[in-house]
Amino acid sequence: MYITSLDFTVFSDVRHIATLCVSITLAAIFLPSVIIYNFSRQFSNRVKTLKNAMGYAASGNYDYIKTIQGDDELSSTFSDLCSLIDNVKGQESQMYEVQIKKQDLRNRQQQMELMLLVSQINPHFIYNALETIRMMALSQGAEDVSEATVLLGNTMRYVLENTETMSVPLSKELDYIENYLSFQKIRFGDRINYTLSLEEGFCPEHYQILPLILQPIVENSVIHGLENTDENGEIQIHICRFADGFLKIDIKDNGTGIPEGRLRQLRTNIENPGNFVSSGIGLHNINQRIKLFYGQDYGISISSKNGTLVTLLLPAYAL
Repeated sequence: MYITSLDFTVFSDVRHIATLCVSITLAAIFLPSVIIYNFSRQFSNRVKTLKNAMGYAASGNYDYIKTIQGDDELSSTFSDLCSLIDNVKGQESQMYEVQIKKQDLRNRQQQMELMLLVSQINPHFIYNALETIRMMALSQGAEDVSEATVLLGNTMRYVLENTETMSVPLSKELDYIENYLSFQKIRFGDRINYTLSLEEGFCPEHYQILPLILQPIVENSVIHGLENTDENGEIQIHICRFADGFLKIDIKDNGTGIPEGRLRQLRTNIENPGNFVSSGIGLHNINQRIKLFYGQDYGISISSKNGTLVTLLLPAYAL
């Protein structure tokens, strides 16, 4: 005999227990998932911030800095990156200051070289000028001596007046060159002849130029270009506008010219300091003065064919 009893209230307890188990299971899955998702998202954002900061630093933009909070490997790496960026910025600042100081020293050196050149002009020229006047005074009379003395006085006056001048009218510089060449004409006679030509319609009074940049080049033509010329030596100076905003000055002699090897060395020395040939010091100083004052687009070039041609390319600064 089997006796069975039923308690219909048990079903509600079973459902309650089942619901509780499902709720606990879902909570055990959902809560860790939320925690893992938030941690992963936060970690990913921190890695992305570090990656972006490194990318900006690699491209030279050192101002992109976002703080990464925490006390782990990522925050330590970011702190090291910030220290590296600070060191790089400090080194770049020091290098920039050094470059400024080097440029300032170079400018001062150029000014000192110019002052030395101006103060001395050229001791050989002064000596020869005075010797020429003395010999003329012994051999003949007054007019030539007077003319030579006036030319020398004008030359000295122009140099002294423009020792600290940054620019002068081109016409005054050309007057100074004519004084110099006229004196050399008295000294050497037919060995030295010269012509000064201007582009049609060109007015030198309307343009500015650095003072004392033509005389050393003309002097090179007299001393070196016509060194082996006994007669009919000629120096030609031609000035014209070249393209837009450029002034071109050609100084040419009809001497024997410069050998190819020496010409290459001279061209190199004009651009870079080195062991100069005798005429290279003045040309280098003039070229550096032009570039420092006007910019790298301007300067001196030299060629040698049927004599020697020195070309100055300057900005056409109008008064």
